[in-house]
Amino acid sequence: MSVSYHGRIVMVCVSHIGIDEDYIKYIMASQTFRRQVEKFREEFKVITELARQSSATNTILSPAIAQRNRSTNNMVQNIRGLNQGAQTTRNS
Repeated sequence: MSVSYHGRIVMVCVSHIGIDEDYIKYIMASQTFRRQVEKFREEFKVITELARQSSATNTILSPAIAQRNRSTNNMVQNIRGLNQGAQTTRNS
């Protein structure tokens, strides 16, 4: 849309946003929508089950993971100690 303003043509762009509740209700009542919702629920069940299994696995493995982390930390500290000892020897 354009408007003449003091001899100049000015273009005006207008847009709106709105929610058409009747249309949303119409869509939600359709068979297509119901099938899509059911399909989503089935897919979500799979995702939820996989998450539960993953969580259970992590709970079972937590002590082993903690032990591995302790071993890794000890190894890193030992390497740092060796490096510091080597630097002290070089500086002597």
